[in-house]
Amino acid sequence: MDYSKYYLKNYKERKQGSENVKYDNAYYRFYRSEEQLKNQPEIIYEQPPARADEESVRADIEYDPEQFERAYAKRDAEIKRGGTLKRRIWLIALCLCIAALSGASVFLAADIISNGAVIAAIKSDAQENSSVYVSYLQGCVDMESARLQGEEMRKAGLGGYIFSSGGELRVYADVAVERDELCLALGESEFACERMDIAALDLEKYPENMRAHIEKYQDHTRIFLGYTFDILKKVQSGEYDLALALSAAKSAFDEFYAYASEAQSGIEGQPDVALIEFAANIRAEAAFLSALSEAEEINELLADLRYYSLLALFIRLGA
Repeated sequence: MDYSKYYLKNYKERKQGSENVKYDNAYYRFYRSEEQLKNQPEIIYEQPPARADEESVRADIEYDPEQFERAYAKRDAEIKRGGTLKRRIWLIALCLCIAALSGASVFLAADIISNGAVIAAIKSDAQENSSVYVSYLQGCVDMESARLQGEEMRKAGLGGYIFSSGGELRVYADVAVERDELCLALGESEFACERMDIAALDLEKYPENMRAHIEKYQDHTRIFLGYTFDILKKVQSGEYDLALALSAAKSAFDEFYAYASEAQSGIEGQPDVALIEFAANIRAEAAFLSALSEAEEINELLADLRYYSLLALFIRLGA
């Protein structure tokens, strides 16, 4: 290719004030002093020798007229696809919120129409779980051995919940309303047994204007355990297979979520730490019921039911 049209051929004519001109062409070396400007600048770039035809094509100056059109079309498609995905996510989220609000509204309407009979019925069932029995394995020397024992328990459908009590590591296997419903051994390992009482909350630590509301919903852990115990019993008795158990867990979540939403609606925006903790505990129990749907086998579901029941119990006892 001929580059001659880019070269400066005649640089003899000078004008006054040429010192303001920027002579920074890459092909020339020049001097800014007036005396040196009288001389023609030295050409430091020579015309490259001609090359063979197969070497004369330079990739860096080839021009593809459709290159940028394709790039912009690809970018526009990605933007459009991303926007469509975001709209779908927002639509799904909106539908879920509407469904949750609808469920909560139906629950509230039924409770109002029945003068509190709905919540009263739930609370009456919760009274059966005012105390529970737990079984656990003692003698774990460190966290690693406790973790291994917990994994073995979960494979057998037990909880495998690790808890430190008085400096002693315990791996909790089971929880039930009655002692004779507990699993008290696994292979050659025998479990200890203990009774735990789910006492009423100390209302004194809550703001005075919120105590009536907290008292109304303080049985949330007992209600949660009522759902998990019921599914656990029906799976063990053979009444529920995996599909029916997951369906029951979904129904339990829907009912408990409506109950939890009503409980939280009365304390939203409150800066009190005790109220924030109370709301967080209810949300956690709703999340536990939701997580049951991830089980893929019966033993996995049994292990999750026991594990989340133990977890909710210890959260409540630490409240």
